[in-house]
Amino acid sequence: MTTNEQQKEHVWIPDSEVTRIGKKPTARGKSYDKDFGVHGAKLGESLSSIKHAIEKVVEDDSLADIDLMVFKIELPEGEKIKDKSQLFHATGLEIKAVKTERTAIVSTTKDRFSALQRKIETYSRRGIGQTYYNAIDDFQPYIGSEKNSNSLQKLVASREIPPVVDVQLMLLPRLDQHQYQTVVEKIAAKVLAYHGKVKDKSFYLSDNTPVLRAVIPSTALTHFENDSAIYRIEETDFLVLG
Repeated sequence: MTTNEQQKEHVWIPDSEVTRIGKKPTARGKSYDKDFGVHGAKLGESLSSIKHAIEKVVEDDSLADIDLMVFKIELPEGEKIKDKSQLFHATGLEIKAVKTERTAIVSTTKDRFSALQRKIETYSRRGIGQTYYNAIDDFQPYIGSEKNSNSLQKLVASREIPPVVDVQLMLLPRLDQHQYQTVVEKIAAKVLAYHGKVKDKSFYLSDNTPVLRAVIPSTALTHFENDSAIYRIEETDFLVLG
């Protein structure tokens, strides 16, 4: 039996990567002892950093023409994303995926993002909106190597980085079908533009989130890490049959 026959690609991204949120009663907000001037300035700087980070890699962003900005929100220790539906409704943020109990990936339109920046500015000056903004610890960009699985991070950090990597690109959950169609086409075109190859057809997780498998040059990985439409990147595993 040849080596190629012995190796079968094990195409899988854990379904647990996307945490669904059940509809539960919203808990009453806790009281936080925060200086709204200091805290508001921190949140405002974080939103500005997100905007600049996204603009810096706009050529890699498959969502650039869809009017969506994607970033990370962090709640204080002890708080849970699933208890904060009113917070997300008030701030115009839509949860796309929950990473930990208090950390989520969210999206909003560019206009709503600008409106949020203005509201945070008012909060920092006058304390208006403390009920909501006190319950936010920070905002962070969601681009770069943190999207890579542990095995992929180890691979690209090794002394001998392979010239190409076989990866699975899990798209951002909870887009609509038209958005997914547009994004899949753009990412497939980007794979080809960087002299890679799309392997097989897209497959779908149980919540209908598409996953693309592609072989790309290791040097091009950053262009996919910086794509807002991509939630996670996994190295494709291989099963060796005896």
